[in-house]
Amino acid sequence: MFQQFWKIFEAAEIERDQLKGGEGDKLRPEDVNPKELRKGIQHEMEHTEDPDVAEEIALDHLAEDPLYYTHLDRMEREVKKKKIRKAILSKDHFKQHNELSRDIWDDPDQVKLEVRLKLKRIANAFLRDHNIDPDAVEDIYFTGSLAGFNYHPDSDIDLHIVVDFSKVNQDLDMVRDLFNSRRLVWNERHNITIFGHEVEIYIEDIDEVYDDEDRPVYSLTKDRWVNPPKRLNKDFDYNSAMKKAQMIMHQVGLVQELMNQEKFVEAKRQATRIFAKLKRMRKAGLQREGAYSPENIAFKILRKQGYIDQLGDLKSASFDRMMSLPQ
Repeated sequence: MFQQFWKIFEAAEIERDQLKGGEGDKLRPEDVNPKELRKGIQHEMEHTEDPDVAEEIALDHLAEDPLYYTHLDRMEREVKKKKIRKAILSKDHFKQHNELSRDIWDDPDQVKLEVRLKLKRIANAFLRDHNIDPDAVEDIYFTGSLAGFNYHPDSDIDLHIVVDFSKVNQDLDMVRDLFNSRRLVWNERHNITIFGHEVEIYIEDIDEVYDDEDRPVYSLTKDRWVNPPKRLNKDFDYNSAMKKAQMIMHQVGLVQELMNQEKFVEAKRQATRIFAKLKRMRKAGLQREGAYSPENIAFKILRKQGYIDQLGDLKSASFDRMMSLPQ
């Protein structure tokens, strides 16, 4: 028994010796961001059973980049997203279930207590971080496919904070743009999940009119349905949805080609036009047939496979190149 213990001890000492001389030797734990260090130790403990070794490795990385593990999380998230985007969304991906997700719901009328409390904490953290007056907040909604019957393993949790925009500023368009930019930055910086489902924050006005009148909405503050989910018995035109999605995919490819040819003004104009077309297309489909319209299914395909993000990146990049002077 003693010899076995001694071998383990010697191996640990050798591992520690091998780490000496790294950049982390110049740092002490109090020299780095404590949250980043905790994140680093947790990550490195996947590769060693010695917390001292994990700390030393983490300090080495943090000496090179003070936000090493935040950046690592972001890269891992991108890899996961790319893997999801490579998958072709089949018709089964949009099928309806007979019951709500058991991960989220105790029964059809009650979200799990731990889920409700956690989502409210996330919303309150966002409000606190952005100094939003609590008196302007009317409600916190849980909506999207996980609030209905058409959820799937990659579904996000749509967390909507309902704000009276008029209590923030009378220029409602400015308030909407401000909140939209803030929530995009928040969602990009954070990787919060509930039982594997990523939480996406949205801000909506109290007078928001939904294009889809059947959209399920659950109030987390009142712990009850605002608009309960409905199961649809009708089929939907998946082939038509794929054709519409492929048409937009082709147009995004043309914008990329304009960028490659350094035709930045035209690239931005076309990207803006496609975004406007997508908005009109989805709105028309939701108003006509609801969530299972070909237009809305096409939008979901494009979003899940990364074309919406790519189009946004192309629009930003074309503007940046238009405004720049070459060296």
